This record gives sequence, structure tokens and C-alpha cells, in this order.
Amino acid sequence: MDERTGAGWCGYLAGQSPLQGSGRVDGFPWYFRARGSSWSLEIVDDKDVDPEQLPCVGVLPGWLVEEDYGRWPQAGYMTPMTAWPLIEKCIEKFRAGQLPYIFPE
Repeated sequence: MDERTGAGWCGYLAGQSPLQGSGRVDGFPWYFRARGSSWSLEIVDDKDVDPEQLPCVGVLPGWLVEEDYGRWPQAGYMTPMTAWPLIEKCIEKFRAGQLPYIFPE
């Protein structure tokens, strides 16, 4: 397990195929997953949700980023060293109001 902490956020990444992890940013739970040929990060707009109960954006409102990453199954073998900068960039965009907001289906 690879744990990180920054200003107002914390979390961990673990596993391979998929690489996944969770944590909190400004009190909101987040979940990261890299699998197949893409990665995603969601932040749930409910501070009472346990980060270990994610993913659930779409069921609950929140912010969601999904991006392509190579060909199947390359994303699943992403390393934490590659994933953390993606997560930190998403945190910056979240704080700047630049992430897409998803409403429940």
C-alpha cells in the first residue's frame, strides 16, 4: 500500500489490475481506479460517505474524471508513482471548480 498526504487531503493506492485507492480531499471522499485502458477519479459530494464504500458517483452526486490510458490492459498496471500526479492534478482542478459534476441517475 502506498499512502500520501497533502494540504487538506490524504489517501492510499494499492493493488494491480486494477490499481485503486481512496481517501479524502477537503473532507469529501475520493476513489481512484486504473483498469483496462483508462483511469478514473471520483469525489462524492457527501462528507458522510465512507471512502471505502466507493465508487458511487452516479448513485450519489459528485465530481468525476475519466481518461484513456494506453491500450487494454495497460492502465491496470499503472504504478502509484504514475497515479499520484494524476490524483493531485484532479485535486487541483476540483478545488478550482474545473471537474465535471455528475447528478444521480
